[in-house]
Amino acid sequence: MDWAAIEQNWLSFTPQILARWPSMQDDRVEEIDGDRETFATYLCEVEALGAQDAEDEITEWLSGVEDGEDNSFTFDGDDEE
Repeated sequence: MDWAAIEQNWLSFTPQILARWPSMQDDRVEEIDGDRETFATYLCEVEALGAQDAEDEITEWLSGVEDGEDNSFTFDGDDEE
C-alpha cells in the first residue's frame, strides 16, 4: 500500500499499527497524523531500533497491508456511507 493512503486514513490505521507495535501509545500514534518520518522516529524510540531497521519494519508492515495479510481496513475511496 502506498504511504499516501496510510497518511490520508491515519486514524483508520491506528488500531492496526497498535496491534503490530503494542508498545506504542495510542495518543502518540494519533498525534503523528500520518507523518512517516515522525512515525519512524517514534518506532525507533519504542522498539529501540536504528533508523534503517525502523524503515524496514514499516516497509514490511506496508507489504502486509498490500498483500491483504492485515485486512481489517478496506479503503474504497468513498467517504459517504
